[in-house]
Amino acid sequence: MPVLIPNVLIADDDPSHCRLVDELLSERGYPTAIALDAAGLFEQIRRQAFTAIVLDKNFGSDDGVKLVPQILQAAPGVRILVVTGHDDLHCAVTAMRQGAHGFLLKSQLDRLPDEIDALHWHRHPTGSLPPGMGLVGDSAAMLGVRHRITRMASADSTVLITGESGTGKELVARALHEHSPRRRRAFVAVNCAAIPEALLESELFGHRRGAFTDARADRIGLFEACEGGTLFLDEVGEMPFSLQSKLLRVLQEREVRPLGASETVKIDVRVVAATNRRLEDEIARQRFRADLYYRLSVLRIELPPLRLRREDIPALAIYFLGQLRSRTGRTIETPSLEVLRQLCTTEWKGNVRELRNALERAVVLSPDGTLRPEDLFENEAPNVVEMPEPPTPSDLRFHVAKASFERGYLASLMEASNHNIALAARLSEQPRSQIYRLLERNGMIPRRKGAVILPMHPSRSASEA
Repeated sequence: MPVLIPNVLIADDDPSHCRLVDELLSERGYPTAIALDAAGLFEQIRRQAFTAIVLDKNFGSDDGVKLVPQILQAAPGVRILVVTGHDDLHCAVTAMRQGAHGFLLKSQLDRLPDEIDALHWHRHPTGSLPPGMGLVGDSAAMLGVRHRITRMASADSTVLITGESGTGKELVARALHEHSPRRRRAFVAVNCAAIPEALLESELFGHRRGAFTDARADRIGLFEACEGGTLFLDEVGEMPFSLQSKLLRVLQEREVRPLGASETVKIDVRVVAATNRRLEDEIARQRFRADLYYRLSVLRIELPPLRLRREDIPALAIYFLGQLRSRTGRTIETPSLEVLRQLCTTEWKGNVRELRNALERAVVLSPDGTLRPEDLFENEAPNVVEMPEPPTPSDLRFHVAKASFERGYLASLMEASNHNIALAARLSEQPRSQIYRLLERNGMIPRRKGAVILPMHPSRSASEA
C-alpha cells in the first residue's frame, strides 16, 4: 500500500504565523498551501483536494469556527484542526461539535506535525493496524502490541500503557484513538510531569472566575475540551498525590467540578494513561493510590524496550531514514552491513527515540549521504553487546577445524542478530535457506532468549524449529 502524504492548507491571516506552521510541516515532508483570507481558502479548496486544514480560530475578519460547516460542505472528508489559545477553548469545542477533527493550543504548536501524522491512521481499515513511526516492526512483541491495540480500540475502558522512556507510548495512545469510534473527535495529550501542581488541576478541570488570584475569567479544562474524544495522561505516575483522588472521582463519576464551581459538569471522555514507572512500587511507597491504579489499568499494554526486539532495528532504521530523506531532501544511502551491525548490537537505553536521534546525527554529519558507524554516536561511546569470538580449533585437521569455525561463526552470527534468521541472512550476505541448512547441520536452532546454541531435537525438522 503506498504511503499517504497528507497535503495541508494553512488558513491564517498572519503571514509570519503561516511561515512558522509551514516550516514545521515542511520539515516532516508535508506539502502545504497558504490562505490568508476566507476567499483564498475556498479558492484553494476549489482548485485541489486537501487532507487537512490548519485553521486559526481568529481567521481575519471571519470567525474561523463559523467557517467549519462551510468548509466541510465544500470539501467533504477534509480534516480540520483548529489552532486556538487557552482562552478560546470553548470556541474550539464548538468547532468540533460542528465537525472539526480537533484543536491545538498555540502553546503546543510544535506538536502539529504529530497531529498530521495521526491522519495516516484514517487511510487504513480498523481491523489491520499499519506500522507507523515507533510502531514499526514485525517482531513477536510488536505484533502482540498491534493486536492488543486493535482489540482495545473500540472499547471505552481506560487503558494504561507502560514502558521505558522512548518506547512509543504516545504513539500507542494515538493509535487507540484513531482506531476508535471517537476518532472524529479530539485527541488531547497532557504531560503530568511538565505542569506545576498549582496549574495542573486548573489545566485538567478548568476554573471559574475568581477561583484564585489570576482567574479573571471562566476557563474550561482539558476534560471538557476533548468532549467525545480521548484524553492522554502522559507520565501519570508523576501526578501529585493530592490530585489523584480528584482524578479518581472524575473516572468514577464521569463528571468534573471546575475550581471555584458549585456544580459538576458531565463529560464523555476516554482516558488513556502512560507511565515509565512501576506503579506497583509507587503504591508500596505510598506515592500512588491503589484505587486509582486499578481504575486506570482496566486494560493494559506493555511496550517492550528496543533491546528486547532487536530484529525490528533494521526496519526502524530504514523507516526513520525515509523520514529524514523527506525532511531534508538529501540522498541518503541504504545502511551498510557494518552500520546495521553497529545498530543491532547497541543497547539503546533511550530506546526508539535514541535510535532515531543517532540516525539523524549520522545524516547531518555525513557529507555525502553515506552513513558511517563513527557518526552514529559522535564522541559518545555506545553501549555494545559483547559477542563471542569463534573458538580457535585445537584439532588442526582441516575438516575438524572447518566444522569448529562454522559452529563458532554461527553462534556469533545468531547472537549479533538476536537469533533472527532474516537479519542473520542479511548480516552474513547469505540466503535465509542457507542459514537454516547450516543451523540444522550443526544441531543449532535460533531462539530469542537464553543460550545461543540449542541441540536440535531429533523428532523436529528445521522448519518446525
